[in-house]
Amino acid sequence: MLTVGSIGLGLVWGWLLGLVWRDMLGKRPLHSAGALLLATILVSLQQFLFTNWQRTVIFGVTAVISFSVHLAWRTRLQSENENGKLGDWEI
Repeated sequence: MLTVGSIGLGLVWGWLLGLVWRDMLGKRPLHSAGALLLATILVSLQQFLFTNWQRTVIFGVTAVISFSVHLAWRTRLQSENENGKLGDWEI
């Protein structure tokens, strides 16, 4: 059950990172990237302390996958919006 929780936490954390990535990096990129990195390290540390290192690795892998899928999805939406396929939707 802990493995499923680690996967779920990784999926949610990666998706949330994808949400804030573009907006945060615009103004102060080093400060913003550092804050995201620190938050990710703290969540990983919490995951390690509550479970073990194998589940922390599972968390990290699923977070990276979720983050990558989110960025690819937003990029695709932006390109479709530029081509006029989405109408008045704001991304």
